Amino acid sequence: DDMSYRFEVFQNNLKVIQRKNEEAKGLAFFGITQFADLTNAEFLSYSCGGNLNRFKNNSTTLITPLLSGEEAAPDSFDWRSKGAVTPVKNQQQCGSCWAFSTVGNTEGAWFLAGHSLTSLSESEFVDCSYSNYGCSGGWPYMAMSDILTRYGGVVDTEASYPYVPSNGQCHIQSGTKGATYSSSGAYRKDP
Repeated sequence: DDMSYRFEVFQNNLKVIQRKNEEAKGLAFFGITQFADLTNAEFLSYSCGGNLNRFKNNSTTLITPLLSGEEAAPDSFDWRSKGAVTPVKNQQQCGSCWAFSTVGNTEGAWFLAGHSLTSLSESEFVDCSYSNYGCSGGWPYMAMSDILTRYGGVVDTEASYPYVPSNGQCHIQSGTKGATYSSSGAYRKDP
């Protein structure tokens, strides 16, 4: 029965994939992944920790910085061509998208501040950002705040603190930093 149900879900998702590809007109490509036999609700539960209701009444207002100057944003821009993006990563069955977002932001900003592109540790954020909920969800701005206030803005490399798709005990190691920042917008070089 389960195989029959999964096949039916897969067929419905295949129709959605086909429709999205037609609507994208070659500007994007949608395809089959390991999640193609999950319903939307199952996927959200799988990838977001299934506990997003706690964030609905979050009263914190995020302030987005404005671009300075007169220059308009280009119609398209690809940071990969500038060398500011690490390879694609997989959060697996852990609602840690907030940690991946934080790390992706930090990796790119670290590179743009004049450093080598460095793959940083998502598990450090999952394990050490106590204002968030590990594999049950969180917010990038809270993760950055925790790392700034608790750990002096130091983020370990992914090689020294590899990703494990589960909640773990914080074990930041001295001497393995991959990036350092003094605020969510100011990345610094070590003296």
